[in-house]
Parts: sequence; structure tokens; C-alpha cells
Amino acid sequence: MQTSFIFLFLSFALFAQDKSTSELTGTVVISYENIDPNQGMVEASIYNKSETFLVKDRFIQRKRAEVVNGKSQIIFENIPFGKVAVGSYHDVDADGEYDKNWVGLPAEPYAFSKAPCSRLRKPYFEEVSVDFTKSGQVIELTFMRFMD
Repeated sequence: MQTSFIFLFLSFALFAQDKSTSELTGTVVISYENIDPNQGMVEASIYNKSETFLVKDRFIQRKRAEVVNGKSQIIFENIPFGKVAVGSYHDVDADGEYDKNWVGLPAEPYAFSKAPCSRLRKPYFEEVSVDFTKSGQVIELTFMRFMD
């Protein structure tokens, strides 16, 4: 009797844990249109905390995708629901590096999940974050250049 109770309890606990995990995360689709020039790769990093936003290697996930016909798409899976921010750049020469000019300013196009308030500083998590509330949610990004 006690063995079957323990088995039943453990089965329920595992089922409840698995179900709650799947309900707390989902898939985010990052979509890009009108990429110019029509070459290279796009890279995106997704963050969910202000203190780690744009800090090297402190993202939830980072992925790259090829630019085809001026479009690209990156799919992030198992992202926790809540506030998220995406930082992305167009790696025009596909060298895996985010190119900067001699002063250290961005030389390749970049994008965030929302337009930042100023181009004269790094954006804050709070100003570019979006509410991630359902799996399959699409975030459309448009690249900008520092000097545009």
C-alpha cells in the first residue's frame, strides 16, 4: 500500500513539474524584413534581466541566421515568459564579429526589440523590452545604423 502511494505521489509530482515548466516557457520568433544589403548573417541575443542586458555572454540564448532575399528569421525556444529584450546586428561581412569604427561606434546595422530613446548611448532594458506572453510570439526587428 505504501509503495503504491509513493509511486502515485512521485508520478503526480513529475507530471506537475513537467506541465508547469512547459507553461512557463515558450517560443519567440524574431523576424527581419528589408535587410539591406542582401548579404551576410543576422545575429540575435535574447535577455530577460536588466542587469545582464547587453553584457557579454549573459544572454539567455544567442543565434545566427542567413540573410536570404532581404529577409531572415531566428527562432528561440524555451524562453521564460515575462519581459524580454532582443539585441541584434546585421553581420554584413559574415565574419562573426560586430564591426565598429576607429572610435568604437557601431559600423554594422543593429536592432532592438523596440526602438531605443537615444542613439547616443546603449539602450536600457526597460526601454526596449517587450512583454512575452504567448508561445510563437513574433517580434519584428528593423535594422538601423548609428549615423542614419
